[in-house]
Amino acid sequence: MSDNKYLDEFSEEGFWSKARNFAQKAGYDVLENAIKLYYSATDDDTPKWAKTTIFASLLFYRAD
Repeated sequence: MSDNKYLDEFSEEGFWSKARNFAQKAGYDVLENAIKLYYSATDDDTPKWAKTTIFASLLFYRAD
């Protein structure tokens, strides 16, 4: 378990599930940016502070 709650709460399965559920409602541009952020956050070269910010924003987004 890491010392960062956002890194602990984020899961790959959860991300793809959310992407599938909200793809049409969110639209292409939002989904494209979310996928870019996801791949940036899973890149080993991305600093931890950036991963935290990205995961927090991906967890926060809701297409209500």
